[in-house]
Amino acid sequence: WARVIGRYPTLSAQFADSAPVRQIGAVPRLQRRLAAAAGDGWALLPATFCSISPMFSTGIAWSLTAVERLASSLLGEIEGDMSAYAALLETEARWIADLVVPAYELRRDFPAFSAWAQLYFAAASFWETVQRLCPAPEPGGWPSVGFLGATDPVLRRARRGLRERLAERPEPAADSVAGPFIEPRNVAGLAADVRRRSYPVDLDRLVERSDLLGLSDDDVRAALPRLRGLSGR
Repeated sequence: WARVIGRYPTLSAQFADSAPVRQIGAVPRLQRRLAAAAGDGWALLPATFCSISPMFSTGIAWSLTAVERLASSLLGEIEGDMSAYAALLETEARWIADLVVPAYELRRDFPAFSAWAQLYFAAASFWETVQRLCPAPEPGGWPSVGFLGATDPVLRRARRGLRERLAERPEPAADSVAGPFIEPRNVAGLAADVRRRSYPVDLDRLVERSDLLGLSDDDVRAALPRLRGLSGR
């Protein structure tokens, strides 16, 4: 511990007066979830609280979301104690597991796996677009919203329906199998077999589906620069 921390002067200074509360060791397996994500005067980041799988590469984005959430809480922009933070991390952990576990179950059936992956990409593209183009909710702003649609009932219904559909599988699955289930969140033109599993950025499709965002076509066109981090009306 001292050798690793010693490589980083700022961390060495931060932990200079700290002592381990138990023997430092290794975790023998990747998957884990601790009993609590926060308590009186402390809070864990997602990677410490829970590790499920790198299957959909959620780790860094989830951690950055939690950092923003904690910063907002410390600044008084989010009301309440750390119990709300802990509860939201628990909800997000369950949601990520709900996406990842079926992906592993389907990994030996690539067409079915690809169809299932459409659900993840629908969740990621929809909520990323919402946060870039739509006004932040009040109170709490975007940090108060579940990561990757974890608190989105529409996506949860889509997950249940798609899993049941793929369990039936009377014929080989195709990406389009996911289409009816993800339609209310499909702003990216996903689940289209004509794409042959190659989904480029489709801004025309995004404008066409502006109603899914609660915006008009003109609103979306005016806000498109925000997708690249640029200013937009």
